[in-house]
Amino acid sequence: MRFAKGFLGGIILSILLGVLWLLTKGTFHWLASRSQNTHTAIIGAAALLLVPVVTYFTTKSIERRRSVEQTMRLKKIELYQSFIEFFMRLLLNSGKPKPNSDEMVAFLAEVTPKIITYASNDVIKQWGHFRVNLDKLLKTGNPMDWMKPFEDILIAMRKDLGHSSLGIKDGDIARLFINDVDDYLSKRKQQPKKPKGS
Repeated sequence: MRFAKGFLGGIILSILLGVLWLLTKGTFHWLASRSQNTHTAIIGAAALLLVPVVTYFTTKSIERRRSVEQTMRLKKIELYQSFIEFFMRLLLNSGKPKPNSDEMVAFLAEVTPKIITYASNDVIKQWGHFRVNLDKLLKTGNPMDWMKPFEDILIAMRKDLGHSSLGIKDGDIARLFINDVDDYLSKRKQQPKKPKGS
């Protein structure tokens, strides 16, 4: 039964291809027998028909892509805002109660799949680096230890939302929520650089 269906389908396909070939061949023969003026008129008419069709489908494709980008952008804004608010509570003395370990685990379980789905490659890279070192950063109790990696995530998120990072230097974003950033940056510049390979 399956063989019979396949055989019948092959015959139908062969017939359709044959008809298409005959139509194409007939069209070319007909065009060849026409005068140059007729060729020009046919090409002009075909162009008049094709231009609006191509324009329509191109416009639809652009609109569909813009719609997807706008939906993604809204998802990213919601994700990044919740991320920033949570870590502001965790890392800063904002007056709000700090998240406990259970809240931390729940937040990470919720936000990580969304970051994988919606975030740019740079955000994923910076988030992975920050998350791996998070326990060590929190144990120091010094906000200056996590300032740079946290600021790197924020800059990556801003880039992903379309903001330019031109002119943004170390400490420019952290200065918005840490008072003594400039003192820290000054001390860091004065520290001798570690030799490579040490």
